[in-house]
Amino acid sequence: CTQILSNIQAEMVVQIGRILRQEQSHSLCLAGSGAEQRVASFLIDIAARLNRIHSDSCQIVLSMSRGDIANYLGLAVETVSRTLTHFKDQGLISVRRKKIKILSLEQLARCAKNSDYSNSDIASLHLGGPGSVVQPINKLRI
Repeated sequence: CTQILSNIQAEMVVQIGRILRQEQSHSLCLAGSGAEQRVASFLIDIAARLNRIHSDSCQIVLSMSRGDIANYLGLAVETVSRTLTHFKDQGLISVRRKKIKILSLEQLARCAKNSDYSNSDIASLHLGGPGSVVQPINKLRI
């Protein structure tokens, strides 16, 4: 029984540390990134958190409204909409209401490059087939 409690405590410490790193990264992102970097990082992070990254493309369903996304990213709703439209026009994503399909993860990650992503982070997002598990990357934010 004490071993189980020790394991639970250790897992809680790991999870709290992960959350604190994510919040710190999010704060730094808001302070030093442009709209494209913020939105690109957000989309990549959502896909990773939902375990949707299996190849260079993936589909996510956003549970947040564009207003909520704008508030979270420290942007105006119009800026989020324009940025998504810009990504769509570039062929990086397709948008159908709350469904967003990332058509080119690598190119979207390049848009996020001015945030906290490095080439090794981008490469580590490509993890294989449907049974793969996406490990959280400390530099991803939500």
